[in-house]
Amino acid sequence: MRQYERTDIKLLTKLKKNYEYRTFFMSVLSSASALLFALFNFYLETLYETGWNTRIGIYYCLLVLSKSIVVLSEKSWATKQLDENQKQKKRERMLLRQSILLFAVDLSLVAPLALMIFQKRHIEYTEISAIAVAAYTCYKTVMASINFVKTRKSRNLSVKIIRQIHFKDALVSVLMLQYVLTLTFGNGLDGKMLRVCEITSGLMWLALITVSALSLLKALKYLKISKQN
Repeated sequence: MRQYERTDIKLLTKLKKNYEYRTFFMSVLSSASALLFALFNFYLETLYETGWNTRIGIYYCLLVLSKSIVVLSEKSWATKQLDENQKQKKRERMLLRQSILLFAVDLSLVAPLALMIFQKRHIEYTEISAIAVAAYTCYKTVMASINFVKTRKSRNLSVKIIRQIHFKDALVSVLMLQYVLTLTFGNGLDGKMLRVCEITSGLMWLALITVSALSLLKALKYLKISKQN
C-alpha cells in the first residue's frame, strides 16, 4: 500500500514540476477521450446515416494518430536513453512528418464543414447542454491558446507539436460550437446567418492551414540547417 502511495506522490510531483512530462501525460488522456468520441460518432453514423459523423470521426482518429506518434516516439527515445542532442535531431525529422500529417488532418475537415453548412449533421442539444458545451469550449480554447503561446520559446519540438495539435483542435471546437448555438438558439442556417457561417468556416480553416504551413516551413528550415552541418 505504501509503495502505491509513494508511486502516486512521485507521479504528482513530476506532473507538477515537469512541464514537458505533464504535456505528454495530458496528451495521452486527451487522446483517449478523442478516440472515444470518434467511436461514438461512428456509432451515431449507424443510427442517422448523415455522413457527417463518419467524417468527423476520421478527423479525430487522425488527431489521435498525430499525438500518439509524438508520445510513443518520446517514450522510445527515453527507453533507449538518448541524450537531448540526439532527441532533438530525431524531433526535427519528426516535425517534417508531423507537419505533413497536419495538412492531412486539415483536409479531412473539408467534408464535415461542408456537411455542417448544408445542415447534414444530426444535432439535438437542449439549451442547458448547449450552454455547457459553450463553457467547456471556451475553457478548452483559452487553455490551448495559453499553452500554444507558452511553448513558442520551448526548445522541445515534441511539446510544440502537441500544443499545435491542441490549438488546432480548439479552433475546430469553436467552429462546431457556432453551429450548435445557431441551431439551438436560432432559426437554423438560412439567409445572412448561412453567409456568416460560411465566412467564419472559411477563415477558421485558413487559420488551421496557416498553422500547418508555419510548422512545415520550420521543419524545412531545420532540415536545411541539418544538411549544412
